[in-house]
Amino acid sequence: MGRNSSPASIRIYQRRLDDLDLHGYNPFGMVNMMQDRVYLMPKPEELRRHLLRRGMVFVDGQKLEQVELYHELAEKDGAFWCEHDGLTIHVRLPGDADPAKHEVELVTQEQVFAPITRGLKYIRVKGITFEHAANAFPVPQRGMVSTSRGAFWIIEDCVLRHANSVALDIGAQDWDMEAPPVTGHTIVRRNHIDDAGVCAIAGMGVEDTLIEFNLIEHVGWQDVELIWETGGIKLHTARNCLLRNNVIRHLIHAEAIWLDYLNANTRVTGNVMGDTLETLRGGIYLEASHQRNMLDNNIIWKATEGKGGGSYNMPPHGGWGITIDGSDGTVVAYNLIGMTQDAAIKFRTVESRIVGTRGGTSRNNAVLSNIFYRCGKSIDFSNPDNIADWNLYTPDWGGVTDENQAVGRGLNWVSFAGSPSILDLEAWQKYFGFDKHGAYADMHLDVDLDGLTLTWSVTGELPQAPTESHLKRDLLGEVAGENRNPGPLLRLPKTATKVAIDPRKHE
Repeated sequence: MGRNSSPASIRIYQRRLDDLDLHGYNPFGMVNMMQDRVYLMPKPEELRRHLLRRGMVFVDGQKLEQVELYHELAEKDGAFWCEHDGLTIHVRLPGDADPAKHEVELVTQEQVFAPITRGLKYIRVKGITFEHAANAFPVPQRGMVSTSRGAFWIIEDCVLRHANSVALDIGAQDWDMEAPPVTGHTIVRRNHIDDAGVCAIAGMGVEDTLIEFNLIEHVGWQDVELIWETGGIKLHTARNCLLRNNVIRHLIHAEAIWLDYLNANTRVTGNVMGDTLETLRGGIYLEASHQRNMLDNNIIWKATEGKGGGSYNMPPHGGWGITIDGSDGTVVAYNLIGMTQDAAIKFRTVESRIVGTRGGTSRNNAVLSNIFYRCGKSIDFSNPDNIADWNLYTPDWGGVTDENQAVGRGLNWVSFAGSPSILDLEAWQKYFGFDKHGAYADMHLDVDLDGLTLTWSVTGELPQAPTESHLKRDLLGEVAGENRNPGPLLRLPKTATKVAIDPRKHE
């Protein structure tokens, strides 16, 4: 028995749902999958989470865990089980408590705020708390709060929490429907999005959109990354978009920011993100984009690799700070990336995947003036046709003495044409001409993602890059002079100094 319970002490309560007016939608009788299963190729042991019911149960504001089989209630309290027809649930409260003495809520609504009429424009939603949505896994993307394929919305100063799947959708929702003439043109700012099972902010075909000053946390716990719709922010074909000054933290099986497919002229700047655990990607994932995008002045802290899976036997991988996947012309500048299990910046060539009119080459990307701290690898280029310069590395990672163990040393890689070249800074400069102005420095860093502070010291000769006009401001809004240190903050202290790094305070 779980938690030292004896059979005599276990208390399971039954509730019929016949008397509830469910308005034609009973999430306790509906599984998490929706109609589009094109990417759903799980192994049998992975199918369970897709076949659980969409309904949720809360006791005194705390979510109960759903179990698949009735006997599992004997193994854990704080759980519930649905009968096959969805008309009876069985609940075991924490500590085998009596439901009559607690507030018990059954979540039955798919969406909390969503216009019935699709495509509405010029709507402002401000200062409202939305919570508890029993929605299904995308696609389509049907968020707890939804623009319902509308455009020119403002969603600000709201709280969105406890969504079974997606918290907010702001785009076309479904790639199997004809796209609206206009999507996006939306502002999402100063919101707190907490506890979304799959994705916090989702958008398909999003253009001319601003996402800023949001706090996004505790996303991805449904563990369905292989449906490829997970993330703190997941946008498709993001064009002319700006994602800035957000805090994205404490995610599992989900990326912090995922820009999927033919993104163009989109900038991700001044964000603090981290604690992206067990993810097949990591902090920022830029996918299949042939035009220029920019990722700059961000702090990305701690990423661990995902377990892989699926019927196609995807191996464990990920744990990257930034992934540039089949994308060209990306500028990655002035970021601080630390404590990633694998590469700080991972490039992948996907030439066999034809996106638009051609495959992805991962060429003509520029990695400039970043700080890499204790990452399993630093830069991992998939070919030498890229640029790296002015970057700052730590030489003291990470206690690896096995000469056959390459990952864990923070070395740079060029994984081109067979066996990779695995290089320290001197060889990186000598054989490929990268980082002619790059340097090592003695660094000690610690990021507190809850307190939003950085405690650090950096000593050594620092590369000073000429300041580009569009990169004058750092993460905290300070303006650089003619030259600038690497990393997202202008000042690099020589003695241990604690700095506040909440980018939302610099609006």
